[in-house]
Amino acid sequence: MKTTYFAKAWFLLAVAICLTSKLQASTIIYIFSGMGSGQLGSSTFSNVPFTLTATADTSQITQLGLALDVVNQTATVFVTGIGTAAITDETDTHELQSLQDPWIYLGDLSNYRGIMRLTEYAPAAIPLASYDMASPLAPVGGTPEINTPQSGGIFPTTLGNFSFTSVSSVSFQAEIPEPSMAALLIAVIFAVWIVRSKISLVA
Repeated sequence: MKTTYFAKAWFLLAVAICLTSKLQASTIIYIFSGMGSGQLGSSTFSNVPFTLTATADTSQITQLGLALDVVNQTATVFVTGIGTAAITDETDTHELQSLQDPWIYLGDLSNYRGIMRLTEYAPAAIPLASYDMASPLAPVGGTPEINTPQSGGIFPTTLGNFSFTSVSSVSFQAEIPEPSMAALLIAVIFAVWIVRSKISLVA
């Protein structure tokens, strides 16, 4: 009886780890970082490091002609000296895969509100021109634009409205989160549960 009980428990643990790994594999993190000036809530900032981070499900990436687009699951902004805020409006990550002057964009494409667009001008336009938005990408630089494709790039966040007035030294990169830590956490939780269950059975 006990053998069957623990065999089932370990089987469920293996299934949980496999499902966690699959879930992690479909998640990607897009990161824009650089120096910027603007406002976050009631605080203004001037020429300080910032990071824009968006997470998305790679299975939701769609092809739109020469462009790729995905609706982000989450988006946050970190500003040195102020902190991190979650962007509460829906955002997209959007890429134009042009052989000349490709760009990648973070904003609200459906309402033509942009936070950041980074363009790689030829002849250094190889990384973004072939980037599939579903794979890791080492940091690439380019020419940044804010509030594109038109002005009005003000986004509500958990700290108040956020907007840039200027940016410089911007780079873009993409990362796939490691599944090992999530799987390890599940393993620890199951191990504790099994030990407690064993003690209960013995008692």
